[in-house]
Amino acid sequence: MISGLSAQGFLGEPLATVRFVAVAHPQHPLHRLGRPLDLRDLVQHRQLVVRDSALRQSMDAGWLKAEQRWTLSHLETSIDMLERGLGFAWLPETRIRQALDSGRLQPLPLTARRYP
Repeated sequence: MISGLSAQGFLGEPLATVRFVAVAHPQHPLHRLGRPLDLRDLVQHRQLVVRDSALRQSMDAGWLKAEQRWTLSHLETSIDMLERGLGFAWLPETRIRQALDSGRLQPLPLTARRYP
């Protein structure tokens, strides 16, 4: 079994570590605040979340406390919507590296450095 979560009752070995980064379009209102952000700032803005693709027992994981949340079926849809300025999201850094390097997306300046 390969999973991003620990499976209770099974021994496991990490295959890789993937860093998730909170990002938004450079002109998103969260960036325009011009200061470090905390989770209270995020609550007021639309969060883009990629749907769990499990066929059974899907679950919500991560920070899901935004008052507005759009759930999407594909990671690429989330990236496209972020680049259009339609919300913020935590995404795997490996999948958004080009968008970060080109400036199409920018990391949010969060005071908490860890993924919730």
